[in-house]
Amino acid sequence: MKRLDTMEKVGLFIAAVFVAFGLYSIIHPTDAFVPHPGSGRYQSIIGHDPPAEHVTRKGARIYGFLSLGFGVGLAWLALYHSAAKIGDMARSPNQSPPGKGGIPSVLTIEHARPALPDRRRSA
Repeated sequence: MKRLDTMEKVGLFIAAVFVAFGLYSIIHPTDAFVPHPGSGRYQSIIGHDPPAEHVTRKGARIYGFLSLGFGVGLAWLALYHSAAKIGDMARSPNQSPPGKGGIPSVLTIEHARPALPDRRRSA
């Protein structure tokens, strides 16, 4: 098993926070009033505070499931983000892997030169 690098650890930590919040919101949903950004800041300009959003227990559970799904997806990306694996998933079955006689793994200008038109003017 390979060791995790720093970005993978950070991704897993953030995913764990989303999963923990999601599970808590699913198990213990609460009614809440969620203020919108700028609440209080623009009161003098528009004359009143923007209304706060009322989140019911059912809505809190929905936010919990969304947070749980986002956290699981982020954890999957943190662990299986390798470009080779993503390339293998995106490649159709009849394409060869990069560097094995098919598409080169690193493209340079020498690979593109035969396809470029000759733009030199003859005198």
